[in-house]
Amino acid sequence: MLIPIIVIVSAAAGIGIYILIRNVVLRKKGSEIIRTAELEGENIKKEKIFQAKEKFLQLKSEHEAFINEKNNQLHQLETKVKQKEMSIGQQSNELARKIKENDQIKENLKNQLELLNKKKEEYEQLHNEAIHKIEEVAGMTAQAA
Repeated sequence: MLIPIIVIVSAAAGIGIYILIRNVVLRKKGSEIIRTAELEGENIKKEKIFQAKEKFLQLKSEHEAFINEKNNQLHQLETKVKQKEMSIGQQSNELARKIKENDQIKENLKNQLELLNKKKEEYEQLHNEAIHKIEEVAGMTAQAA
């Protein structure tokens, strides 16, 4: 009767040791799985942070290129506006010069017209005097002659 008890005790001890060893092995595997999962999680986190930084740098670069392009366009427009302003200023100066020149020509023509009118009056007066003298010398009027 001792043998069956020893067999039962041995079997119970074997099962107990098996369960104990199994629990230790499972805990070790569980810890290893958790550690592996944490490492993978950290690696994924680092990768996502790296990707986010790369995307940020890409977007920043694109934005800077866009801003530079807009600044260049703005600079070109400013240059065109300055050139137009200079052109308009030159045209304005040229117009003012021509107006002044036209005013001088107008004044000169007015003076020449006044001089011509005076000469015409003098001519008519001399002509009338000449006719009058001829009439006196001839003793008759121009209509009678």
